[in-house]
Amino acid sequence: MTELQKLYRLQQVDLQAEQLQKELKTLPVIAAFQQLQNETAAAKKTVTETENRLKDCEKLIKHLEFDLQQIEAEQKDIQAELYGGSGHKAKELASLEKKAGKLGREKAELEEKLLSAMETKEALEQALPEAWEKYKKLHAELLALHKSGNEKIHELKSRLAGLQAEREALTAQISENLLAEYKKRRAQYQGKPLARIENDICSGCRVVISFTVKRSLQQFPGNTYCENCGRLLVPSE
Repeated sequence: MTELQKLYRLQQVDLQAEQLQKELKTLPVIAAFQQLQNETAAAKKTVTETENRLKDCEKLIKHLEFDLQQIEAEQKDIQAELYGGSGHKAKELASLEKKAGKLGREKAELEEKLLSAMETKEALEQALPEAWEKYKKLHAELLALHKSGNEKIHELKSRLAGLQAEREALTAQISENLLAEYKKRRAQYQGKPLARIENDICSGCRVVISFTVKRSLQQFPGNTYCENCGRLLVPSE
């Protein structure tokens, strides 16, 4: 392999490496992983929120039950005074009856709140296992996708490492002048500043080269350019 052919191979290596790097950045598995990661995080958040709501609901029920017990105890005391034959005056009896009515209304309100809290607790107790099940399913899928994604990423990185090693070996065998020319012209030709001659046709622009260019390529390899596209020409092997 001549020095010019090695430079052409370097161009191929660079193009392959760029394609692999692009694949790494746009792997479908990465987008799928991010989507599944978001779904798993949302499912975990739902579990946590449901657990917290259930705890709050249980605390509320205990608080309501305690308040209800207090009211029932007060009602019992008032009933004892009203019907215990204590000989209260009419004004005192009216006050006790008024208080008894107020306690009755408070009790009814507490019982309504307690019933609502117990219904909420029942719904949360049913929702929590379902939330956990959804989270566990998504988490398992996430782990599986992470494993397969890592395998694909490892494969691409391994291929990149191989190309990098080949690139280093090639650059060590190519003159600095040729490398500098290649580097300078890469952007201008979208990474393809060199073109191979295939059946007297420039592989870069697909135009037939002239006899003059053919002769120049034989006499001045490494310094002959396509008359049409301006790429550095490389003779076929």
